[in-house]
Amino acid sequence: MSVPKKVECFFCGRYGVRAREHVFAEAWLRKFQAGQERMVLDGRLFDADALQETRTHTFDSFLCGDVCDSCNSGWMSSLESTVEPWILAVTSKAALSTLQDPVRRLTFSRWALKTACVIDRLG
Repeated sequence: MSVPKKVECFFCGRYGVRAREHVFAEAWLRKFQAGQERMVLDGRLFDADALQETRTHTFDSFLCGDVCDSCNSGWMSSLESTVEPWILAVTSKAALSTLQDPVRRLTFSRWALKTACVIDRLG
């Protein structure tokens, strides 16, 4: 039996069992049939904006490995569950009215920031 890999979590800074955070939830990728769609990520040097590397991923393989299981299955999972109905309803104009509520807007903003941080970490 293998020993679970430990990682310093990008979010909480503690060492914990490594999770593989899906940048885009598997259920969402199934709903939009986007799992096998490809994206290209450019890695750039911040100060010179020089291209360092280019990588291609499918959306369903776009995973962040330096997140601990506590964060991934805790606050991150809870946040994703809260915004999931809003994300899955984006094909409906009525869904946009959901974000008129300031509390929902704040929750959605937190999810968007978490997702942007993960994407930036991978890029």
